[in-house]
Amino acid sequence: MLEFEISDIKEEHYKLLVDFYGRDLGGEAFFKWKHFLDPNYQKERNRKGIYYKSLSSCLGIFMSKVYEYQFNERHFVINLMGDLGISKSVKSSRVLIDFFQHAHLDGVDLEICYSDDRKIKTYKKIFEKYFTDSTQVIPFVELVLTSSHIESYQFFDPYDISDFSLSNNLGRKKNRQAIEYTKLHPLYDDIHYVEKEGMYAIIGVNDECAEVLDMSGTSDRHFEWSVNVAMNFHSRCKILTPKPRISKVIELTKSELKSEKPINMLIGFHNTTIPTFDPENTWVCRIDRR
Repeated sequence: MLEFEISDIKEEHYKLLVDFYGRDLGGEAFFKWKHFLDPNYQKERNRKGIYYKSLSSCLGIFMSKVYEYQFNERHFVINLMGDLGISKSVKSSRVLIDFFQHAHLDGVDLEICYSDDRKIKTYKKIFEKYFTDSTQVIPFVELVLTSSHIESYQFFDPYDISDFSLSNNLGRKKNRQAIEYTKLHPLYDDIHYVEKEGMYAIIGVNDECAEVLDMSGTSDRHFEWSVNVAMNFHSRCKILTPKPRISKVIELTKSELKSEKPINMLIGFHNTTIPTFDPENTWVCRIDRR
């Protein structure tokens, strides 16, 4: 007998997800950080996963968690869906729909999930048929750039981050809790907090690149400075970029494009007073992408 079950997320579920995806998903330490170390894990709902199970095995996993987000002066309650994995042995498309129906939550302002170009179209149809006919897909691309061009910066105390003006950044509040959580990220050897002329960027560094984990705005100047300052820490910079602005970012930073990975954000609107987001001027920091 096959059935859906809602129960606690456990460490062994990482191995199941890897089996379903057929590839590494950032490592077990990243899985633990994303779920068990997240401050929002203390909320009862956020400790649960949705599982499609037979008597002897788990054939699918999906997670959905509730967060309080802000965007400029507005505040939202969002249901963030992610870590969807289904065994290749499951052939019924109804299982995918049922996963989303179990993950769906009434009473929130927005429901959000991320995926690639192919899957996001299917997810959008499910949102519109079962939950809300008001949706938006914002296409991003994760760029890896190289450049010999660098810019100056100063370090700042990360606990002073609330002193900076923030614009067009969709995610949780920038406070001590968010800073402490970022510091625990297992994929970076060093994390630098840098600023210049009222702008800030958080740069995570490992052997592969210097990644812009967060930045304070979406103007051309914010992108230009954030990329150029990251080049102080590594010859390669990774940065999430709105798809329509790729050429401009490369031009401004005098960079060479080494790789690109599409990432689409699907938003379902339940609060009809919330306007759609400007796809060229919306950005999401690393800890709020799932």
